[in-house]
Amino acid sequence: MEHSYHIPHLPLPFDIETKAVMKQLISANRKLAELRGVAQTIPNLMNQYKSALYKD
Repeated sequence: MEHSYHIPHLPLPFDIETKAVMKQLISANRKLAELRGVAQTIPNLMNQYKSALYKD
């Protein structure tokens, strides 16, 4: 199977930094920051679970 993709020359002949794209980037950045914060709590939750499991 042959794939053909032409890499365009830079700079692009059109502007990709539109208001809509920038708004989506801001939203994505916020969601990633939220996910990063939640992901940091996972090891702590696992340690708490293990402590409760072996507490006797």
